Amino acid sequence: MCSAATEFSISLLQMLVVEELKVISELHNLVDALAKLASKPGSPESLQQLIEMIKNPSVSVPAKEDKARQSRDNKGPGMLAPNREEVNIVEYVEPDPAEFREQVSMLFTEWYRICELPPPNDTASTHFILQLHQNGLLKGDDVTDRFFRLLMELVFTHCLNIEVINSGALQSSQQLPAMSFIVIDIYAKLVFSILKGSNKSFLLSKILAVTIRLILKDAEEKKASFNPNIYSVTIRLILTYIAR
Repeated sequence: MCSAATEFSISLLQMLVVEELKVISELHNLVDALAKLASKPGSPESLQQLIEMIKNPSVSVPAKEDKARQSRDNKGPGMLAPNREEVNIVEYVEPDPAEFREQVSMLFTEWYRICELPPPNDTASTHFILQLHQNGLLKGDDVTDRFFRLLMELVFTHCLNIEVINSGALQSSQQLPAMSFIVIDIYAKLVFSILKGSNKSFLLSKILAVTIRLILKDAEEKKASFNPNIYSVTIRLILTYIAR
């Protein structure tokens, strides 16, 4: 796992310690991987403290605002990247049936249109979530994993394509490209709407686990060019909606 992916994974756990501590128990592979990092000589003290906080949440857990401040302060250089043998939590995924990928694309397009309706659009939103349940997409099984993974791939591909277009247009001015987060916000609203009427902790942990696997796959493929910003924004938006 590259350094950027490692730092993002640590940042994710720091956010969850503050917002959704009980969800972390479902991310045991990630916690175990980072615990191996923390046990290595020279590992950052902040990482060691984070692992200790996760394993013993009742021992010396700071107040919520202090944890939030620590999460912000501890982001930065110095995180160690494990080698491939130490952290290997990218699971093999069978190829997606073309018809299922098309179904997910059509469903997200429908959800996008619902979000563009003038408020209140609660009836259309509720009907859409019910449709997902009836189609067996939210049972928490392999189909659920595949559903959210394909959703995220659609969202991230769209955003990265927009970023490339913006980057080309702004090359001469030496400005940073402005990534379009509209689709990410639409996806975060979908996740929030799903969690409202479901077992929040269980489904949220499934979604985050799928996200982590996608991050690691992306990091492995892109190496030094891997950019975790899009994943960070997505998870922060989801947690923001949940906290409202």
